[in-house]
Amino acid sequence: MKKLLSIIVLGLLFCNVGFANFEWIKTEKFSTTNSLTWEDKFQQMIKSNISSEKFYLGMSSNNKKISLFDNFLEVLRGPPNKIKYLENDRYIVASACRAHSCPEKGFVWIDTKEKLLIGLILHYFFEKEENLDDGYFLIFSKNYQTFDKLPEQFFVSLKEWIIEEEINPEKIRFIGSDDSVKEFPNTLE
Repeated sequence: MKKLLSIIVLGLLFCNVGFANFEWIKTEKFSTTNSLTWEDKFQQMIKSNISSEKFYLGMSSNNKKISLFDNFLEVLRGPPNKIKYLENDRYIVASACRAHSCPEKGFVWIDTKEKLLIGLILHYFFEKEENLDDGYFLIFSKNYQTFDKLPEQFFVSLKEWIIEEEINPEKIRFIGSDDSVKEFPNTLE
């Protein structure tokens, strides 16, 4: 019985490696977002910290809804930006754009101390709605229930990225720990 219990406990620890361990991302020092996205540990970290809901964001054929995870990897695996390690590697910011469609972008913010991850996709379709000029931000994290509880440091990094990339989306949508989609006007200008 003790052996079975030990196996179960070890199995649970290994299955949740992305959520439990954020130290590896500080010590391995990736240079670009693209190289980071192919790491199994990073993929598990994302899966553990974002909704498993499916959406149509314009990145699949026939208006097919695909998982938020798949949409997110799609925008993080194109031409990458250099990863930023901030405040003694406590915060890590990575971004990239979708291959062959660079107006669609991904942004990930990680707090290694508090073990938090917030993702963002700049997209131009949301279900049946489209905005081909300015696009939309979809911000998501299982670590927060509401948009107004996101940490100030996330917004500092996000606003820097918005200026660097010259982005001004029409709307912001947020998916928190309850998996509901909430919509806000863009107040990040």
